[in-house]
Amino acid sequence: MLIKIGERMKRIREREQGFTLVELLVVIVILGVIAALLIPKLGGNVDVAKQKADLAQLEQLNSAIERYKLLNNGATPNVSSYRATITDLKNAKLIDEDFKWQAGKTPTWNSGKSQYELNFNSN
Repeated sequence: MLIKIGERMKRIREREQGFTLVELLVVIVILGVIAALLIPKLGGNVDVAKQKADLAQLEQLNSAIERYKLLNNGATPNVSSYRATITDLKNAKLIDEDFKWQAGKTPTWNSGKSQYELNFNSN
């Protein structure tokens, strides 16, 4: 009796070769649907994170300009251009050497009498 059961199990295992084509296709379709639902949501989160990082960078830049004024008796950094201002702040060690905007756009710099304006619309 025990030998017969063992022989039956052996025959059953020999007949099973793996998954059928239909089973594999169903799994691939399910994975494709899941990926199609998740990828847009994850991509949107990356953009929001970059915008928040740029806002933090803007606050850091504002703080660095104010510290520069304090250290230099009210004198502002070179505001003739954005790059000149960043260079002055880097030289004064008020911002990191690798200071950059996460969204990938370098702003243009407009200085008024009492305020500075960063324009991210042009590249």
